[in-house]
Amino acid sequence: MSFSRSAGQAIATAIAAWFLVCGLSGAVCAVVVCHENPSCDPCVTSNCKCQTECHHGALDARTSHRLTHYRLSIAEPSPETVARTLSEIAGLSLDVADGPIEHTAADFRRFAEGVIEVNGLVLQPRRGTWTARSVDAFPDAVVVSFAGTLEEAASLDFLFDRRGNLLEIDETRPLPR
Repeated sequence: MSFSRSAGQAIATAIAAWFLVCGLSGAVCAVVVCHENPSCDPCVTSNCKCQTECHHGALDARTSHRLTHYRLSIAEPSPETVARTLSEIAGLSLDVADGPIEHTAADFRRFAEGVIEVNGLVLQPRRGTWTARSVDAFPDAVVVSFAGTLEEAASLDFLFDRRGNLLEIDETRPLPR
């Protein structure tokens, strides 16, 4: 048997084996990999590719307010203070918690208070509590601000887009002495 004939048979055998392994003889071998942004919410966005079902009302208050995916960065803007930023927050939104309705300033404040309550280990001040200070609406964003009751220099700010998606939480507090 010549070398070219045995090489041809080896290639044909390999191709036949590949067809059998992938099931191409009677079916299609398909691998689905989804590289979608984890914050894509089908209840809010109609072009989600991985998750396409909306489950409003299926989440309890704890689940709809729990921080699960975020990036934490810590900085010292001055020798007396420390600033923590939680950014790239995925999945927290007023639409998920309340449904797709027009949200008021009171809704944004209530939602931010719920996030503080559910995520106490991450967001509670060292001393005292957070007191709502203001809700400021801008053309593209809403900021809900809190002040510390016992630490006057402490502040906690929630940044939402106008649709109610929580984008960032910024906390500033004095360094312990």
